[in-house]
Amino acid sequence: MNILLVGIGGMCGAIVRYGISVFLLNITQKPLSFFTILCINLIGCFGIGFLNGLSPGFLKPEMRMLLVTGFLGGFTTYSAFAFETFEFLNSQQFLIAFLNIAFHILGGLAAVWLGNVIARSF
Repeated sequence: MNILLVGIGGMCGAIVRYGISVFLLNITQKPLSFFTILCINLIGCFGIGFLNGLSPGFLKPEMRMLLVTGFLGGFTTYSAFAFETFEFLNSQQFLIAFLNIAFHILGGLAAVWLGNVIARSF
């Protein structure tokens, strides 16, 4: 059952990630992978912080499996972030690589904290 929950959640998360990418591409009329991946990772980090910040027992283990492991696992694009950073470093764009790392890591930590704080206010 857990495999099915993770699979359904992951499929939905990947579809939503794709939808956001297409939406941002249509708005800007140019690919902005740095901005797109940053937005998706920050939203995903916020979601994980929020769901983990809910009081114990609020979500059944099956719902956590569906939402956290499945949906948010399929939604976030951390591997794309790592590859993009590698490419910046490989092409000697060190400042962009540093900014990419700093914004994703510090922004992600801040989003997890904020999601957790907001969830605990319920």
